[in-house]
Amino acid sequence: MAIVLRPHSEELSAEVNAFNRRVHSATNLTYVFPESPVSVWLPKIVGRSIFQEFFLALDDGTVRGAYILKHQPYLMGNETLSIGYYLPVSEGLFDRKYASLAAQLLIDCLRRQPLLYWLGVGGMEQPLPKMLKAARWTLWTIPFYFRVVRPRAFLHNIEYLRRTKRRKVALDFLAYSGLGLALRGYQALRTKTPRGISAELVPEFGKWADQIWLAGRSEYKVTAVRDAESLQILYRPEVPRSFIRLRVKDGSRDAGWAVCLNTKMKRDESFGSMRLGSIVDCFARGDDAGKVVAAATSYLEAAGADLIVTNQSHRDWRAAMERAGYFSGPSRYLIALSPKLSQRLEPLEPKKDGFHITRGDGDGPIHL
Repeated sequence: MAIVLRPHSEELSAEVNAFNRRVHSATNLTYVFPESPVSVWLPKIVGRSIFQEFFLALDDGTVRGAYILKHQPYLMGNETLSIGYYLPVSEGLFDRKYASLAAQLLIDCLRRQPLLYWLGVGGMEQPLPKMLKAARWTLWTIPFYFRVVRPRAFLHNIEYLRRTKRRKVALDFLAYSGLGLALRGYQALRTKTPRGISAELVPEFGKWADQIWLAGRSEYKVTAVRDAESLQILYRPEVPRSFIRLRVKDGSRDAGWAVCLNTKMKRDESFGSMRLGSIVDCFARGDDAGKVVAAATSYLEAAGADLIVTNQSHRDWRAAMERAGYFSGPSRYLIALSPKLSQRLEPLEPKKDGFHITRGDGDGPIHL
């Protein structure tokens, strides 16, 4: 087996299609590697600093593995650097013949961009996180928060908690008895809602977003550049995803913004058939974080969400979630930093609470 790693190209689209079919038939993955060599979401355009590249691993002309390398500027302290996001897939998931391919993909990507990170849903026991840990990457979880809007729908559909017959019976009893309303009441007691806050639904990010970025960027140890130009690339209106862009005001002052989704789930393995609201991305000064969370929460509740979820890493946003009555739950959202990136950020441990990482980072708001 002589693996050749090379950039994706048009003549290999049919091979990628066949690769996707093999992966889909052998695993539970719904992920599909792009068949076109040009990214639909983030194409490489002259002068643009945010873009994706696709690379393939070929065995005698047959695609056996692939990875996406996303380039994006990040603010790290006072320095702005382009770092890479890594998303691999290979037939090593189900064919022992290609078990070593995961390492080959990683080495190739690090050769192209040593300042690399990965974000993903799963657990530390999954194959990729285990490999990254063995390769001396730094891994930790991004905290998960949830707010129950409609207790009955939540109790009937929260599949994560309904995995045994006994639990299903107990949760259904709570739903039908009305005791689930106590959960809503408890949340209300914990919620501290700021006054004078409003949220405007906007079709795009304008110059006003630049002012929010300039006012708040110095408060974050590490964050993707979230100026208006970057946000227009990441959340552009023509992308076929129902992004809710909220411009949050404190009186007449722009306090921050949030990008949300409000998705009707269908027999999802975690959320059943709930209408799931999610705060995908957000930005503000630290003391305005609670205003953005309150405004986004109010909007999603009015829009019919049964449950609202988010992942937040920064201490100010975590505190804002607590003040808005959110519960903290077990997180399966992991971040991993390559050795070179970790070294660049040393001392890393005291900086982790200053990272601003959301579901909008990496390959975007997947699984929501």
